[in-house]
Amino acid sequence: MEVTYIYQKKRSEFGRQCLFSDKGPELIDNYPSDKKLHKDYILKDPVHRGMLCAPVYSEHFLNTVRADFVNTGINHVEGGWPKDVNLNDEEQTKRYRRKVEKDDSYYPTMMPLFNSMEECILQNNAINIYQQYFVDVEPTPMVERSSARTVNVYHDHCNPTRPVTRISWSPDNQTNGQKNGQVAVWDTRKGCEPVELSVVENSFRDPVMNVLWIHSKTGSEFFSSSTDGQVKWWDIRKLSEPTETLLLDYTKDELQSMRNALGASCLEYENTIPTRFMVGTEKGVVISCNRKGKLAMEKMAYRLNAHLGPVLALQRNPGFIKNFLTIGDWTAKIWSEDCRESSIMWTSFHKTMLTDGAWSPTRLSVFFTTRADGILDVWDILQQQRQASFGVKICDEPLKCLRTHDMGRLVAVGNQKGSIYLVEFTENLSVCNKNDKALLNAMFERESHREKILEARNRELRLKLKQEQGKADEDEEEGAGADEPDTEEGVFEDKYVRQAEAEFHQTIQKELDKLKPVEEVSEGEKEDDVEEEEPPAQEPEPEPQPPSPPPGTGEGEAQGQGEEEGLVAGTFYFNWLPPPLVAELKAMNIHLRSMLAPMPTSSCLNTVGNLFIRDSMSDGLRFDSILLTYDQM
Repeated sequence: MEVTYIYQKKRSEFGRQCLFSDKGPELIDNYPSDKKLHKDYILKDPVHRGMLCAPVYSEHFLNTVRADFVNTGINHVEGGWPKDVNLNDEEQTKRYRRKVEKDDSYYPTMMPLFNSMEECILQNNAINIYQQYFVDVEPTPMVERSSARTVNVYHDHCNPTRPVTRISWSPDNQTNGQKNGQVAVWDTRKGCEPVELSVVENSFRDPVMNVLWIHSKTGSEFFSSSTDGQVKWWDIRKLSEPTETLLLDYTKDELQSMRNALGASCLEYENTIPTRFMVGTEKGVVISCNRKGKLAMEKMAYRLNAHLGPVLALQRNPGFIKNFLTIGDWTAKIWSEDCRESSIMWTSFHKTMLTDGAWSPTRLSVFFTTRADGILDVWDILQQQRQASFGVKICDEPLKCLRTHDMGRLVAVGNQKGSIYLVEFTENLSVCNKNDKALLNAMFERESHREKILEARNRELRLKLKQEQGKADEDEEEGAGADEPDTEEGVFEDKYVRQAEAEFHQTIQKELDKLKPVEEVSEGEKEDDVEEEEPPAQEPEPEPQPPSPPPGTGEGEAQGQGEEEGLVAGTFYFNWLPPPLVAELKAMNIHLRSMLAPMPTSSCLNTVGNLFIRDSMSDGLRFDSILLTYDQM
């Protein structure tokens, strides 16, 4: 039996030739001779010995049970007709069929035959699903499994490495923004030094965050933005000063100020609408701008409160210009220009921060997002919206930015360590199907219509609530007394809140009155008290004291002044009191009352006589406490 060796290789390496090389003998082990053992052996000459160093193989044969197939056929000839019926005469055959169908025994006879006949018909109708029977019908495309592979990796050779902030597919002329606020222009044909550089005095005050080329007749104009709240337009033929400047302060031109300007974190520009662009700010506001406006407020057409934090990415859908994507607050949102109060679609909040996002230029329903844990997610909103359709782990470092290629299959991703990964996806994530555009249009229209209905309903509720609040304020102003205390500035005013606070204070006062010792009063004094009952004088408001200690410490501090003049009525909060301390307090004629109740989450209440003071709690947690109340000695 021949000895064979099986070579195994990956599927991607199929077709490559096998490379063999010559290798000389290799000494595995050496056993030196021992002359002392020479006397114990008898020399034989000649001696023949054989040795086999190959493994023992056994050959087995296996044959499955043979299946025998038999082909049979049946030739059916129409028969059963009476002799007086001519088969070639169509009218006679129809007349005879109607006569048979009207017979009472026809249906009971045919019903048992239907089941067996149907089984035979289904067997004859069995077809090969992989065979193309009709030439004019387009075959159904096979569903390809989504996958991705890293084509190339580019590393930063500088030490220390620098994070990748922006990626652009290489044109001849390149622009970039620097940390000192200047913008520069490079020409790859003229070396690695910038050919033009803006003047520091006319540049930004903060680092430049975004630079985008704009559609113009000369092809030499671009605009940039910075976190100092400015957007500047430039011409590479004259970088000494910007051609136009826009301050992102939504006020009149004479009242605009750099202090109130919103810092720009990202820009969006579409070549099909050359005069319009969008700006994402650090405050989470997306501003839609029009360069044709004369005044600053005309240039900033409208604003959207997109996120609570900075807007990290902003891009319009390449097939539906009025729909755009934003990234921020650990989530991605899809907006429509027709709905300005809320997004039409959004993802759930991720556990890790989203850093960038972009639409696929070829498959309109797909967009990509990068995460801080090194994962690149692919979302296809036509397939599912709750989770990503496909995710690939690019690296262990946080991903900072991404850029899609115009062909759709390649995506360049940059990370924190200065490395750029070129990722290639399968065709099912980059090729648009026949009905994708119509389905996506219907989805956007449906979601936009739903949001419009919700916005109209919210406006009605706000208007109704405003009217009710106005009526309530008018009623309170009419019925308010002169001795009503003025509310502090900044305190939330609501009649239900004030009513709840009044009931709470009354309950506390009743409990404190129960704890006061009963004093013996003569009958004459009681009559005087009944006849001349004066309202109790209001004590002056004491200075605010520091809040009570957090729960679990077992310590309290009196909310009063001076220990030399005696104890002042007050309230302590404890989680637990030791028995010796309780006995000592009782010996000092201090009344104790155990009260199991949750403390308010937003404030704790300290009692000094009949005056209540609100002190903010640092932790704001609920806990069970023991209320210690003592009277003045």
